[in-house]
Amino acid sequence: MADYGKRGVQQQRRALQNTSKRVANKVHLSLFNLILITILALCITLLSFGIGIFRGIISSAPEIGDISVTPKGFSTFVYDVDGNQTAKLVSSDSNRIPVTSDMIPANLKHAFVA
Repeated sequence: MADYGKRGVQQQRRALQNTSKRVANKVHLSLFNLILITILALCITLLSFGIGIFRGIISSAPEIGDISVTPKGFSTFVYDVDGNQTAKLVSSDSNRIPVTSDMIPANLKHAFVA
């Protein structure tokens, strides 16, 4: 409860005239405002960086319509987690499987040479 008697009014007047307390309050308020503005500026800067990075990734990504899963040259095999073949992707000019020389029968090697 506030004291509105003579002593209470005198104490309030002294408190209002006390310059060191007012200066301390102003310093604390200024410091709080500076910290608040710094945090706000940091948040805006980080948000700007985030938006810039996101836009950079989006602009450098290929168009969805440009992506082609059609194999070129050789067949493509799709495997699941266990290593089992789930699909074989082929097109008209890519139904080939690369093999090494030891996988080719000797008669076939001689047939191409002859």
